[in-house]
Amino acid sequence: MSKVSSYEGWAIITGASSGIGLELAKQIAEEGIHCVLVARSEDKLIALAEEIEEEYEVATLVLALDLATEEGIDALLDGVDDLDISMIVNNAGFGDGGAFHTRDPERIAEMIKLNCLAPALITRSLLPYLLERENGAIITVASILALVPCPLEATYAATKAFDLSFSEGLAGELKGTGIDVLALCPALTETGFLEAEGMDEDRIQHIYRKAVPAATIATMALDALGKCTVIGPRDFKLLSFGRRLLPGKMINALTAVMSKNLLEID
Repeated sequence: MSKVSSYEGWAIITGASSGIGLELAKQIAEEGIHCVLVARSEDKLIALAEEIEEEYEVATLVLALDLATEEGIDALLDGVDDLDISMIVNNAGFGDGGAFHTRDPERIAEMIKLNCLAPALITRSLLPYLLERENGAIITVASILALVPCPLEATYAATKAFDLSFSEGLAGELKGTGIDVLALCPALTETGFLEAEGMDEDRIQHIYRKAVPAATIATMALDALGKCTVIGPRDFKLLSFGRRLLPGKMINALTAVMSKNLLEID
C-alpha cells in the first residue's frame, strides 16, 4: 500500500510527458497530491495536466523546460518557489546507444547534464525545505544498467550508476528525517526511450513485446516508498548477485552481447 497521500503538498515530476514519468504523475495525482509537470513537450504536458485535473481533482503546474541547461533548472526552481513541495521525482533522462567514439560530444554532455547534474542540483535546492517539513520523498529513476558497465551504452549506464549511488548516499544521510529516498532501477519498460534513440519503429515494437508496462513500474516505485532504498525487477536482483560472483570481463562480454542484439549492431 502506497504512503504517497501522507506527504500532501506538491510533487515535482520531471520527464512527465511520457513513459514512467507520465504514469508516476497519474498515480501520484490519484493519491491527492498536486503535480508540477516538467518536460520539454508543452502540448503533451498540457494534455496530461487536463486529464489528471479532471480525473483526480488536483491542481497542476506545467513547466515546459529543458533541464539539460542551467536556465531550465533555474526556471524550474523559480517556478516552484512558493509551492509546498513534498516530493521530487527525478525521472527526466535519455540514452544514446552505439559505439562511444561515434557519439556526438554535445549529445554526451547533454546526457550527463540531464541524467546526473539536473537531479543533483534540483534535489540540493529543495532538500532544505523537505527537511523543514520532516515529511516527503525523493525518487530518482536509475536503471538496471546502473549495476554494470555496458558496452555501446557506456555513457548512459555510467549516468545511471551515478543516480543509483546518489540515491543510496542520500538515503543514508536522511535516515530518520522523515524523507523517504528511493532509487528506481527498471529493466526494459514501455516508454519513449527507444524512440528517442532513433530506433526503427518495427524494431521497437518487436523489443517491447517483452517490456514491462510503465504503469507497473510506477506502482512498484510508489508502493516501495518508506520500505526500501532501491527497487528493481527480479532481473535486478539476479544481476546484483551475479556482479559479485562473475569476473568483470565476463560481465562486459554479456552486456556487450545484449547491447548488440538490442541495437542490431554487428
